[in-house]
Amino acid sequence: MAERFDRHRAALAAGLLLAVVLVVAAIWFVPWLTRAGEATSSTPVRTELLAPHAIVLRAGQRACVASVPFEPRGRVAQVTIARAARVPTRLALETSAGGGYRASALARVPARYAGTLDVPFAPPPRSTIGTLCVRNPGPRTVALAGTVHPWAIVRPRMTLDAQPVAEAFTLTLHEASRRSLLARVPQLVDRATALGAAGPWLLWLLIALLVVGLPAAVTAALWLALRAPTPSTAAGAAPPQATPGAGAGPRSGGTAPA
Repeated sequence: MAERFDRHRAALAAGLLLAVVLVVAAIWFVPWLTRAGEATSSTPVRTELLAPHAIVLRAGQRACVASVPFEPRGRVAQVTIARAARVPTRLALETSAGGGYRASALARVPARYAGTLDVPFAPPPRSTIGTLCVRNPGPRTVALAGTVHPWAIVRPRMTLDAQPVAEAFTLTLHEASRRSLLARVPQLVDRATALGAAGPWLLWLLIALLVVGLPAAVTAALWLALRAPTPSTAAGAAPPQATPGAGAGPRSGGTAPA
């Protein structure tokens, strides 16, 4: 009877844990996966949060970042304005890569503006590596936010008026439309497998094990732990039996052995 009660208690606890996991997933995890957000195509130069560095572009100057990965979905280049002129000005964006790909765009910078600036441009028809330049066509000085940390500019080398410099402006390429993380999972898997020798099937298997296998394993471990017998009710355990005559004291009126 006690063993049956333990089994029912284990099953109930496992069911309650599984229900809690499903409720938490429905309230928090699923909306987070399906919420549409900014879809990043690539980040050649990350934003420097601790010690931002200003890259000054005077009239007519051009700053170019090489080894930029372009994708057909990446249609918006995001740079950060550290300091703008007192009057509205403009920035010219120029992209180029092998196979004859070239594109240009012009963006307006408001007076005294500081912050991110999105510049739409025409992407290449296929993924490629190229160069992205920002040129100051106006008479006013514009400062771009960037970095001088070597770890951030190992690959995306920057030139200022065709001269190499040990700095780079912040640059991120975004998709034109917003997409959820769930909708981008196949794209993220393809990117991850492109960097390693494992095929996409291995990543899909790991994702399935993480989403399904981990909650199931935790629930099964709890169920097995709760249904395990306690030492007092373990199989084969019996209360000790007294042996007749063992440990009997001396009888009344008798004498104990010397």
